[in-house]
Amino acid sequence: ADAKHTTVVLMGATGDLAKKYLWQSFFDVYRAEIPAGHTFSFHAGARSPSEKGKADMDAILQDRVTCPAGDDGCQSDLADFGQNVQYVQLKTEDQYKRFGDGLKTETASKVEHGRIFYLSVPPSAYVGLA
Repeated sequence: ADAKHTTVVLMGATGDLAKKYLWQSFFDVYRAEIPAGHTFSFHAGARSPSEKGKADMDAILQDRVTCPAGDDGCQSDLADFGQNVQYVQLKTEDQYKRFGDGLKTETASKVEHGRIFYLSVPPSAYVGLA
């Protein structure tokens, strides 16, 4: 059977909720599912310019996502997880359109099991994101 692929888009990826809880939780799910042959791609969307956003994401993954003590394979999984996280600036309508077009291209050759959009943003931003 083909591997099941899940695409995760986290809006507000560098905000407090994402830093404190969401990235660790996504890593935990990633670790639980990869032995079954599942694959993932994670898109970290936020308003910061690309360079700052990438640096912020690197810091979050380094400082906030952790492995249990004594779990020797975890560090390797954490490195792999980090390689599957791509930062994308999503501030303008054009950036959203290019991102959506890129998702179509990225997933065209995969058996996509699911696509998760997690809006870790204030409710007042929902309409603009939709």
